Amino acid sequence: LKTLLASVLLATVIVFGCTEDEPEVDITDIKFDGEKVTVTEGFTVDLDTVLTVSGADADQAQISFTSGDATIVSVDGFILTAVKAGGTTLTATEANSELTATVNVEVVAKEVDVTGVSLNQTEADLKVGDELQLTATIAPEDATEKGIIWSVAFPSGSKSAEDSPSAIATVSDQGLVKAVSAGDVVVTAKTKDGEFTASASISVTNIAVTQITISPESATVNVNETVQLTATIIPDNATIKDVTWSVDFDAEAGRTQIASPTVDYYLEISQDGLLKAKERCDECAFIARATSKDGEVSSYINVSINYIAVTDIILDPSDLFEILKGKTHQMKYTVEPENASNPTVTWEISNTMSQGDCGQSSINYDDYAMVDEQGLITAVSPFNNDCNDNLVIKAHHSDVQLPAATEFDVINPVESLDILDNTGEPVSSINFNGCGSYDLGVSISATFPYNSSVTWSSESPDILPIDKNGVIELGPNAPFPLNTTIKVTVEANDGAGASDSIDIVINYNGC
Repeated sequence: LKTLLASVLLATVIVFGCTEDEPEVDITDIKFDGEKVTVTEGFTVDLDTVLTVSGADADQAQISFTSGDATIVSVDGFILTAVKAGGTTLTATEANSELTATVNVEVVAKEVDVTGVSLNQTEADLKVGDELQLTATIAPEDATEKGIIWSVAFPSGSKSAEDSPSAIATVSDQGLVKAVSAGDVVVTAKTKDGEFTASASISVTNIAVTQITISPESATVNVNETVQLTATIIPDNATIKDVTWSVDFDAEAGRTQIASPTVDYYLEISQDGLLKAKERCDECAFIARATSKDGEVSSYINVSINYIAVTDIILDPSDLFEILKGKTHQMKYTVEPENASNPTVTWEISNTMSQGDCGQSSINYDDYAMVDEQGLITAVSPFNNDCNDNLVIKAHHSDVQLPAATEFDVINPVESLDILDNTGEPVSSINFNGCGSYDLGVSISATFPYNSSVTWSSESPDILPIDKNGVIELGPNAPFPLNTTIKVTVEANDGAGASDSIDIVINYNGC
């Protein structure tokens, strides 16, 4: 095609001053083969191989080419040269027919192999929480593939396979290193092309604790009570903020009048700083200490134990009371003051006279009553002695010189009751005309000693009330006339359950 075009050009005759008529040239179409021409940077393309001319006189076509961007591709005749990577267009024009065709041209960058890589730093010392931007430089500068793969690993042989280097430091896809915890790692940049590597040794250390302050500045703890201690770490961004708590005697104050018990006998402290006083120690001086986890920094406060002594014990009941044989009674008590450090008392059974009186050389109180550590009395048998004195329940406390004491009796249960008429005879019923009053009596069957008190009751107290002495009479609201039977009951007050009932047959027609 170039030869033909050259022949056509040589055959053209130009006469100055006039132009001969050029013969008609039959060109019907020109087009590029394909939608795009691709060429590597620095290479050439013979455009004769990518352009097709159609028509009877195709061999006489006069073609010229125009580059859309001469900085990307240049054209010299039919030779296209790829100048630099990029994209542009190429237009072909046929002079005789003025037909045109355009095609996209893509210049592909020439691949340049990577020959090496280097880092902006090969070692660094970081504190936990620090960040470091590593920059990888690939050689040569115009290498085609500039991809980098970042990784973090332990120095050779320093850790087991189960350990994770990312627990010490991490690295992002852009080379940003973040220090996580104390330790040593190696950060590596590896080129995607050629797998060249460059590494940086990273040493991470903790932000050290420089000071610990304890609140409150000193503490006084009541026995059996607690005080919460709080440790503040300085600086605030220290890596490890945990402390270890401990208590000890104040060495400077000494251990005056203290025998063998260790400090734990008197004080204890939890690992969240809760300080508890367990026993009184009037002559003791203590300290509570907070120590950083690495053991480098500590601080302490002075601690003293305060014992609030019991000044009085009040028993309930405080007067003579009775316990039925075989039954129990729970003693109640209060101590003063209410905030006494040790409100617990010890219990003892005794009697109103000291042992040895009345000809008794010794008394085994367990034969009569027993008491446990909580003050629960169990009645065993009545205490019958020559002096006719009573048993005593005593509450002791080491803070009080004399115990608190209350007398009590163990009594036998009432076995049975019989209601008596006004002549003193047992009856099952009586006739009552409703006029005046009628005195009922009661006969008690029991072994001495026993509780002789009883309680009377009427099943219809509005019609026939009965008083505490067993006296009955019609009530003010009793109907008239009245013909009815009302039951009256008497019950022993010892709780054993003995009782008796009779019928009161009332025939009231006026008096």
